[in-house]
Amino acid sequence: MRCKLCINSSENPSRTFDENGVCNVCREFKTNFSQAALDAELSFLKTLIRKDGSTDCLVALSGGKDSAAALYTVRKMGFHPKAFTFDAGYNVISDRQREKIKNVTQILKVPHAYIDARPYISEEDRESFRLTAEFYDSQIEHMDSETVLKMFRDERHCNRPKDKTIRPFVRPCRLCRRAVIRGYYAEAVRHHVSVVFLGINEWCGVHQNNYTAVRKLEPVPGKPVYIVHLPFLIHRKMEDLVPILRKIGWSEDDMDIHIGTGRSGCLLARIAESKATGLLGFNPDETRLAREVTVGFIHRAQALNAVSQQAEPPDTSMMDILISKNILPSFDK
Repeated sequence: MRCKLCINSSENPSRTFDENGVCNVCREFKTNFSQAALDAELSFLKTLIRKDGSTDCLVALSGGKDSAAALYTVRKMGFHPKAFTFDAGYNVISDRQREKIKNVTQILKVPHAYIDARPYISEEDRESFRLTAEFYDSQIEHMDSETVLKMFRDERHCNRPKDKTIRPFVRPCRLCRRAVIRGYYAEAVRHHVSVVFLGINEWCGVHQNNYTAVRKLEPVPGKPVYIVHLPFLIHRKMEDLVPILRKIGWSEDDMDIHIGTGRSGCLLARIAESKATGLLGFNPDETRLAREVTVGFIHRAQALNAVSQQAEPPDTSMMDILISKNILPSFDK
């Protein structure tokens, strides 16, 4: 069974459903969402705009539609951004994406840099990457659904940047998130800014029953950095993207807005989707797309279409990918 409002599956052990077939995520969002909280966050963020015109924020730019539109919007808000693209090796940055990154930053007159994300991968992360590769390369075919579902449920508590848990991850995105958030903070401090904008439609503050768009990081006292999920902050919808993309030089051929899962941008996610979906009973990236339906960013039919597509795994093992991208040393093979 799937939620009547989003696409969350009853196979997911962290989801519960009421008598109307609505999942706990949709119910909690409807009950606790407050527009006033987002309005307050937006007002606060605007106080961080530097009147002298110096760089006052970073914007993550993948070359995709969401991050490109986010960069345009940040400029329209009055910020003076620097764009950056994290490269962890296993994420896919095509030549076409690089071309789009170059074009949009030139049109908006925004400086841009590619940044190696691998220095932000801790030793605990690397060991977890090794265990994850072993899980997908040789162990998962011997696993039963109940065991994999339990692993999936338990690992969602291990994705914070301070977490040092060493374990295999059914959804590698959760492991990658630890290093990426660590990197966001470090790069913000290095660039002497306190705001990092993302084109990801995500909410924060759920455990406080308060849905917000800003995550405050302050591992170093007195040096806070605010990670901003811009689409959620401004209630962006997918149809809002086309006029923005036209303004920043996207061709009409690029206007076919595609909704996809994590496999399109990450080799590890591609392997995970192809091997874990059957055992889980749902796509590992389904929870992200379900959230985007809940907030009104995309339509339910679009999300269902995305998760219905079959992922073709890369023609190599996860261990080989991690070794070739210098995430793991070759003697670990």
